[in-house]
Amino acid sequence: MNNNSNKITILIVDDHAIVRMGLRALLSTEPKFEVIAEASDGDEACAKVKELKPNIVVMDILMPGCNGIDATEKIRKLSRRARIVILTTSTSARDLARVKAAGARAIVIKGASNDEIITAIHEVSAGKNYISPEAKAILDANPTFTKMTARQTQILTALAHGLTNKEIGKLCGVSANCIKLHIAAIYDKLGAANRAEAVMIGLRDHIIPED
Repeated sequence: MNNNSNKITILIVDDHAIVRMGLRALLSTEPKFEVIAEASDGDEACAKVKELKPNIVVMDILMPGCNGIDATEKIRKLSRRARIVILTTSTSARDLARVKAAGARAIVIKGASNDEIITAIHEVSAGKNYISPEAKAILDANPTFTKMTARQTQILTALAHGLTNKEIGKLCGVSANCIKLHIAAIYDKLGAANRAEAVMIGLRDHIIPED
């Protein structure tokens, strides 16, 4: 790996080789960028983040195995250095909200201009966030998704499966009392009075992932 501190080192993560090739070609035109590795799924991305410590991870959401949402959560735990730019075909408000809540610093929908992709990387490298106009329009049209954190979505999904507070706490690695506080926050965000109503809203608004 090039240790030139003036370079913004980048890991490209996409399950399609032709997309990775195109991105590498595009990013190589920017003098400050250095693509140091590629990965085809989230698990491989996590391994390369741990090994190579890139500044930026440009990653898709829709990948087999470990998807971009799960990989974002894992990478955020693995490295404080790596900042994640999502470049995806997904126009699902749930996907975009979940990956944003997981810690992605930028979201760009595939089909965006080359200039926009490069701008997003520069913005994130400078410590800013970047949401493309198309992604912002999708999120703004579905405000319920943007209100829910990744943890709250996980807990709401567990409620839909009939788990108790104690069981959810074990799943999340926290106490039952902590889960009780999370559930109260979920009720407040959804305007729900009880578990059944929260689950009904979650299913109706497609917040709860389909099995």
